[in-house]
Amino acid sequence: SELARATITENGSHRSLKGELLQIRRYMTIQIYVFPEILFDYDIPDEFLGLEIPAFILQPFVENAIGHGFSEREENCYISISANLEGNTLHFLIADNGQGMEKSELEELVDSLDKEIDFPADTSSNHSIGIRNVQQRIQSYYGKEYGLTIDSFPGQGTLIDIALP
Repeated sequence: SELARATITENGSHRSLKGELLQIRRYMTIQIYVFPEILFDYDIPDEFLGLEIPAFILQPFVENAIGHGFSEREENCYISISANLEGNTLHFLIADNGQGMEKSELEELVDSLDKEIDFPADTSSNHSIGIRNVQQRIQSYYGKEYGLTIDSFPGQGTLIDIALP
């Protein structure tokens, strides 16, 4: 109920990183109950927890790891979120050990990141609407030099780098 309440009552486009992680922990509590083989952790320096970030920029990638990366796997599923600062750029790294993507699928996804989302009728690439939404929100707030970098390796997993100022 806390997960739904926070989603419904979310006020504004930003929230603290601590609040974002709390929301993901709520989501993962449900997922781990349903899929007990999923391991989830995060390594975020305490000094980052008070930072205001765009709301819901991490959770779509956790959801995708479960829904797509682990769709053919039932054990030894792992998702990790970490953060580090390089100069004036904050990087969130979301890694999973799921099935990964073939090079052509990854290229299609990366190419779609800059395409406008046509709500509600966008049917060209429904599986990437959440990812595209994150990319577009980050770039509308901070500029084209920020956003997503995605690497994926078939049979090994996916790594998402979210860069923010």
